[in-house]
Amino acid sequence: MSFNVSVYDGDTNEPLVLPYFSITFFDLDISEENRSKEYIIAEKFAHYYVANNTQVEVTDNGDGTTKFSATQPGTGKDNPEDSEELELLAKSKGVTLQYLGRSSVDFTVGAEDGKSHRGYLFTLRPSMLCAKTHINGEWVDPLNSSIPGVDLPLMDGVAGVFGMEVPIIHIGENGTVTVVTENGNITLDANSSLADKLIDEKNKDKSKASPKSGIMALLIVMTLLAVVWPLGNLQ
Repeated sequence: MSFNVSVYDGDTNEPLVLPYFSITFFDLDISEENRSKEYIIAEKFAHYYVANNTQVEVTDNGDGTTKFSATQPGTGKDNPEDSEELELLAKSKGVTLQYLGRSSVDFTVGAEDGKSHRGYLFTLRPSMLCAKTHINGEWVDPLNSSIPGVDLPLMDGVAGVFGMEVPIIHIGENGTVTVVTENGNITLDANSSLADKLIDEKNKDKSKASPKSGIMALLIVMTLLAVVWPLGNLQ
């Protein structure tokens, strides 16, 4: 089944371009009885984030899309109950997708083989990074790797990170949004998401990564989390 998530201006009903946002899919697993294997297909995301002990298999389809597939069986009993508090098992079966400069994104969900009914859980939050983790009976900071049992989430399945990598953003008096990259500034408006260009710029930036840029990105993430966190109860 294919579906779309879009953002619109509440006053004008026009598409609303967001400098960045994320969506998290949970509980990608395989039916124990009929072996129905769940998957998500997504495209044009800037980064994805999975747990260090992820059970999710990531496949480049070669057509601009990526497939996130279950690899282990599970039941409804291990489904997460709260997007802000996740068991280690729940994190191992989830993935957060991050988008830049878009007003609309497309997904396909499905199940391979088997005849079991399958359900899909998702939220517009970076839960793989921000949800507390249940360790030894306590809900702990998911990014405090000094706590035994806490591993940092992996950006693009490789690098452990202390937060979501987001762009530096300036909003002008006329409402235009300027996204700052190492290769120059990019201006977003309601007529063009410029998502592909943003992703191209981000890929170029990867080759120029430095400890200084990493610290700057972390400071930006911490600042933005401070702004977003009070809205944590919104669904």
